Amino acid sequence: MSGTVIIVGLSVLFHSIAAILAFRLIKITGHKIAWIFIVIAVIIQVLRRLISFWTILRADENLSILPDEIIAILISFFTLLGMACITPLFLSIRRSEEAAKLAMSRTEEEHRKSEAIIAAIGDGISIQDINLTIKYQNDIHISLFGDHLGEKCYQAYRCVGAPCEPCPILLSFQTGQINSTEIQKPVAGGTSYFEITASPLRDAAGDIIAGIEVVHNVDHRKSLEKELEKNIHDLQEALANIETLNGLIPICSSCKRIRDDKGYWNQVESYVSQHSKAKFSHAMCPDCSRRFYPDLGLDFGPMLKND
Repeated sequence: MSGTVIIVGLSVLFHSIAAILAFRLIKITGHKIAWIFIVIAVIIQVLRRLISFWTILRADENLSILPDEIIAILISFFTLLGMACITPLFLSIRRSEEAAKLAMSRTEEEHRKSEAIIAAIGDGISIQDINLTIKYQNDIHISLFGDHLGEKCYQAYRCVGAPCEPCPILLSFQTGQINSTEIQKPVAGGTSYFEITASPLRDAAGDIIAGIEVVHNVDHRKSLEKELEKNIHDLQEALANIETLNGLIPICSSCKRIRDDKGYWNQVESYVSQHSKAKFSHAMCPDCSRRFYPDLGLDFGPMLKND
């Protein structure tokens, strides 16, 4: 009887420990329903073995070890062994899931930071793979050119069937360097100018896998350049006029009129005013005063300079 009691007692112990391990796995795995069913099944086995244990203790005769009891303790032992072996596996899976969630959270945080940095740049940014397929556009790029994710860049932006010439992305793929170009885009009320800067994107091995394009609006710079060109043209015209006055000027020896480049004869003050910023005020010299107004008896003394 003592051997049977020991076998049944061990079977109860093994099933009880297995039930405790199964209950722990509810918290470890987070799958409550499945493990609750397993815990219930193990507890039923424990109750069954307890009933057998209680029956053996109350028996008067000396019971021999039955094959059923040996099979029962083997089931209990291997159930416990299975629970003991599977618990570290689920712990490892749980840690891996937590590490993956943490890595995903950090990745999302870095993605948000990158998006914030890209948005703060204020320029349109796109990424094309080596086949010139658009893989990414930031919000500014979409607002400028529309959403064309998955399309070929030359078809989306230029509506042509082949890469543009020159294509800064292709040049970056060929040279591995940064390349820039300017494009014009019709907009409401006129034309906008954009500077496109392309650079290669490499993987960890250093191989080029894509290209990044930064699109910067240069309308203000173009406006300043046009204004500068106009100012330079005005200055050149002014300099040309000044050089005319400093050169050989044909003047009539009698009436003192000046002949211009078109062959017309102009009054001195008219010609000088057209070719410089000088202004005239009219007066009368002493000689002319005495000639036209001799009765006034004006005496200017030595004010006249003889040539």
